[in-house]
Parts: sequence; C-alpha cells; structure tokens
Amino acid sequence: MKKSLSEAFDLKNGNWMRLLLYFLTFIWWLKTGVIQTNDTPGYWGMLPFRSAGYPIFIKITSLFGLIHSHYPTLFIGLVLQLIAIHILVDFLKVHFNLGRFSVVALTAIFILPDFILSVANGDMTEVIAYPLFLFGLRLLLKAAFEKDEKAAISYFTISVLLILARSQFFFLYIVSFLLVIYLIWYSKSKIKSALSLTALFIISIVLAPLIDRTYHLVANHKFAPTQFTGLQLIVPALYNMQPKDTLLFKDPVEKGVLDTVLNGYKNNELYNCKLNSGEASENTVFRFDHLYILLQFRTTRNYLANIMAKRGMKPKDMSYWADIDKITTDISIKLIKAHPKEYVTLYFDLLKSGMGYTPILAMFGLVFLLSIVALFAYGNNLSILLFISCLLMILNISLISVLEMSNPRYLFYTSYLLFAVGVMVITKYIEDGNKRETAAGL
Repeated sequence: MKKSLSEAFDLKNGNWMRLLLYFLTFIWWLKTGVIQTNDTPGYWGMLPFRSAGYPIFIKITSLFGLIHSHYPTLFIGLVLQLIAIHILVDFLKVHFNLGRFSVVALTAIFILPDFILSVANGDMTEVIAYPLFLFGLRLLLKAAFEKDEKAAISYFTISVLLILARSQFFFLYIVSFLLVIYLIWYSKSKIKSALSLTALFIISIVLAPLIDRTYHLVANHKFAPTQFTGLQLIVPALYNMQPKDTLLFKDPVEKGVLDTVLNGYKNNELYNCKLNSGEASENTVFRFDHLYILLQFRTTRNYLANIMAKRGMKPKDMSYWADIDKITTDISIKLIKAHPKEYVTLYFDLLKSGMGYTPILAMFGLVFLLSIVALFAYGNNLSILLFISCLLMILNISLISVLEMSNPRYLFYTSYLLFAVGVMVITKYIEDGNKRETAAGL
C-alpha cells in the first residue's frame, strides 16, 4: 500500500528529521566544494591503470565530455547516495520495526562519512562506490531475510558494478558464493535454484573483467585488464627484503629496482621517521605506512618510468602499465617466497592495525563468533544482519591487508555499517523498553 505525501513526510515517523539531515548534507557539500586528489586526473583522463567504473560514471554524468565541470558528477553521486541511504534505512525500519529515533540515528550514521571523510566531495571512486555499496547491501539483506532469489540476482548485478568501481570489493564474490549456498539450502526446488543461481553467479564473476577489458579496448585501444596490482603488491615485498636478495634476480631491470631501493635506504632517503615506545607491531605498521608511497612511487615507479621512457613507451599506453605490472609482480613473488614468515607477520600486523589492535580485534572476533552461533541457533533477521556485517568487515580488512595499510578511505564502508548495527541494537532495545512501560501504564 503506497503512502500519501503527507504520510511520507510526517514528523511523527521521523521523515522530516531525515529530510533536514539530507538538506544539511547538501549545504555541507556545497560549502566543501570539489576535492581533487592525485588520483582524480587518472579517472577523468581514463588512464590505463584506472579500472572502468568511475571513468564510465564520469563520462555519463558529464554527458560524454559536453560538461567540463566536476560538480554534476559529484552532485549525482550525492543524490544517489542519499536515495540509497533512505531506501536502506526504510528497509531496516520495516524488518526490525524501528521507531523514529532509531531511523534518524541510522540515517545520521550512514551520512557521517560525508562530514568526516568528505566522501561526496572527493572526486574519487567513493562518489559512486558508496551508494552502490548501500544499494547492494539492501539487496543482499533482502535476499537473506526473505530467501528472495530475485533480490539475489539484483545483488549480483550491483556487485559487478561495485567491483568495477573499486576492485577492493572482490571479496563480494565470497559473500555471493555463501548467499548462493544459503538460498539453495532454503529453496523448495533445490535443483532448479542451484542451476539458475550458480549460473548467474558465474556470469557475475565473468562479467566484471569482461566489461573492464572492453572499456580499455574503447578507451585505450587494447582488450586488456586494468593492471596496477603489481605496484601495490611490491610494497610489502620490498619492505621485507634484504640486501642479499639481489642475488635472486638476473634480469637487469628487476635487479635495478632492488638496487634503487637499497640505495635509498643507505642514503637515508626512504627511512627517516621516529618510532614510538609501543608494541613492535605498532612500530612495524607505522614504519610501513611511512614507507608505502616512497617505496611505491619515489623508487619503484620512478625507476620503471625511466625504463619505459627509454623503450619509447608512454603512460597513456596499455603496454606501458602491462610491462610495469609484470615486472613488479615478478619481483613481488620472488621476494615473498624468499621471506614468507616476514610477509605473513606483516600481513597480520596490518590486519590487527585495521581492526584497532588486539583488544578491539578480540571483541570483534567474539561478536563474529556469537553471530555465527545465533545464525545457526535462531536464523532470525538480527543474527543474519550481524553475521553479514561482521563478514563484510573481516573480508574487507583481510583483502586490503594483503596490499597495504587499512585507512579510513577503504574501511568506512564496512566500519560504519558495523557502527550502525550496534547503534540500532541499542536504540531498538530502548524503544522496546519504552513501549513496554507505556503498555504497562507506567
């Protein structure tokens, strides 16, 4: 049954307060303006090392180059975000019978990244990735709550778009696989559901790289994937390397990368930061964070850029980035094989850091374990929501920690979701208590 306009914006159900939050967000967005970063030109220039999602969104929102301002792109991203937040909170309101305070609180939490991290103002992938994440989350929850296969299919579609926008969401393939198993288990026609859901899941896996390759064929004249992983993977590998590791390399270019890094260490060009008196893992993460850009750009990419220039290759060529990716990936694999223990130790230090170190990690592990127990014991909507939120968080951090330190730009999607779920549980408990007192005439 459709709501009337007066019901939709009735102060009693909190919609006017939500509308006020949207208005304040828009005013903040106008006040803050467009924030460009070092990454921005790569997306607008459709450079080969940038994946397809955000450049395609830019092309569409700028009317394929007719509009030269960045504002329309960011404004459309903001509108999509607010719509996604409104729809998601309404969904949670219905399924958990939330009161006005809970609805407004959840809306405020999902908007917070715009005020704290300038998500809607930063001219980067978050502009489209955040609303896609919220749309996808609602569909994922709908599929899980209602055992709805149509919602699952829509979720698969959104996940493809989200992965195209930000490759960090590759972990959604794991979530999608678990969703397929879950829906098959509860389906009345298991064989039919298994065939259709599995086929669509496989298509979603194939579709993202296919679209990415096709995009590069059109934009950069080569049917090839986005190639930037090597330049990320090489940083933890170089971080753990030893001088003797140069003996592992015969290729002069690969050996030259290591020599350049070692010279940087010797001349104190790379490592010039003071360590604190905390845990060893804290110092490791602090030093790694300090060195990350220096190892990635000042040494590795600058050195290889000179090599590519001598070969007559330009940054706008797909082959330029393909060669860099091959070289850096080869170096990374050899160094990780040479120091597996150090690499694994660094990985878990980064993982702990992303969670806030041992106490918070332990608390999160306990909540995650309880959500799994509750899922099998009760299987209600709250246990499903808590399990999915924890799963998304741990998968997100686990993937990020393979390549780099977890910073707020990568974590806010899942961390704010967990925050929202925690607040929802508390406010729902308070609201239910007030209802019981009112019913008892207290």
